[in-house]
Amino acid sequence: MKKGFLRRAAGAAALVLLVHLAGCSIPQAGFADYDVSGYIRALLDSSYLNDNQRLSDLSGRTVADGENSQTTAENAAVRFCNAYGIYPAEDQMAQLDQLMAKVYLGARYSVEDEVKTGQGYTVEVTVYPITNFAGLGERLAAVQETAAQELLQTQPIPLPGNEGGGNGEDSGEDEESWDDEPEPTPTPAPTPSPQEVQRRQVDAVIAFCTEELSHLDYDSTAKTVRLDILQTDAGELQLDLNQIDAIDEAVLPVGSP
Repeated sequence: MKKGFLRRAAGAAALVLLVHLAGCSIPQAGFADYDVSGYIRALLDSSYLNDNQRLSDLSGRTVADGENSQTTAENAAVRFCNAYGIYPAEDQMAQLDQLMAKVYLGARYSVEDEVKTGQGYTVEVTVYPITNFAGLGERLAAVQETAAQELLQTQPIPLPGNEGGGNGEDSGEDEESWDDEPEPTPTPAPTPSPQEVQRRQVDAVIAFCTEELSHLDYDSTAKTVRLDILQTDAGELQLDLNQIDAIDEAVLPVGSP
């Protein structure tokens, strides 16, 4: 997806800059040890907490406000919609992006010290998953069904001159002429279009998620994600950013638990 590519490009560029700062001339053997765990922590702080100062210091460039956290939230919103079959309009997608950014502010994680290996480094990241948005298939289906039924309920439109009838009293008109008049048929409200129904359903899902945001719950069992960071013969560190995505998904799982 486009949003996922944006995140990978930003993360990969920052990782290369970290290595370049270590020195212009790197020997082929006996490379200096890098603060790999410090960089990973800084990247996660930028992605979840929108705290960019340490990442800026380590990478030697100014990391703009929201540069990583916005993309992380956008990726989470896309995963959420795909997992539960939600089809938001553009403005509703923006609301989900903002909501996921607020959820990630509650991320709980720790980064262990890096371990040097023959190929590079390993770093373990421990997270306590936020559980509010996992396993919601049946609940969100019910939320959407209720929203659709509420919208599809038709309300008769009162006809002029018929507001005060129905009490059985003599209105003073000729009874015979009254009986000859046809019984007026209430006009039902127009049936909502599928687009209107879908929008109402997504609004209901957003309202449900906003309520969940007010009381985040965490898995009592921590989950550990291991990062394998390779070091090339030239001293460059390489990290498959899919591993960072795995941390994102561990912090905020969606879909089936």
